[in-house]
Amino acid sequence: MIPSLRDGDRVHVTPFTANKTPLPDPGDLILFLSNGTPVVHRYAGFIHGHHTQSSDHTGLSGPIDLSDILGVVTERKRGDRVVRVALPLRWRIVRWLRRIRGEER
Repeated sequence: MIPSLRDGDRVHVTPFTANKTPLPDPGDLILFLSNGTPVVHRYAGFIHGHHTQSSDHTGLSGPIDLSDILGVVTERKRGDRVVRVALPLRWRIVRWLRRIRGEER
């Protein structure tokens, strides 16, 4: 994912277990399996009856099974620097709009 993550970045992931862990918030970076390959994209929310992920780099999105989510990315390490993962403005606006409309997720 660009620009949030770059090749060589290391990430800290908080484990996710379906039905035991609260759902990620829309805009959170999630680590999930796509055809057996680990991928990091944003959790877009529950849209049209499906949990959905979205790529920052390509803008493409698609459905995802909760059982494929391994965890939520909370920090990234680039070189010696550890940084909390920031939420882009677009996702902050989405969360704000959902909150004022009374939508939980």
